[in-house]
Amino acid sequence: MYYTKHNLNHNDIEVTDDEMESHYQAVVRTVMDGDKDALRQHLNQAKQRIVQDDLSADELQSWKLLITRLFRDHDDKDAFRKQMRILKLGWTREVHLKTLRDNATIEILVDLD
Repeated sequence: MYYTKHNLNHNDIEVTDDEMESHYQAVVRTVMDGDKDALRQHLNQAKQRIVQDDLSADELQSWKLLITRLFRDHDDKDAFRKQMRILKLGWTREVHLKTLRDNATIEILVDLD
């Protein structure tokens, strides 16, 4: 229902093989080459293609935990792709939520008694 309401389809959050390759390369640059900023920069660019917002510290931390789990449980080959799909959906939703928040009128009521 969310997809149809916002004119989205499966392709809007599908992660292509080329995207996956670029994500893997960012992980390799981070882990193998010691480029501590490669993953953050890569994910930040990926996010900004969808929503004009920087990658948060919490998002980066959850990616580090995911990658650690992938190295530990290397038998789940699709986990990285699934996580990227979830991330793209979240970023896509963020665009819509930002529009709603920007247009919202918030009334603050304070009881002083």
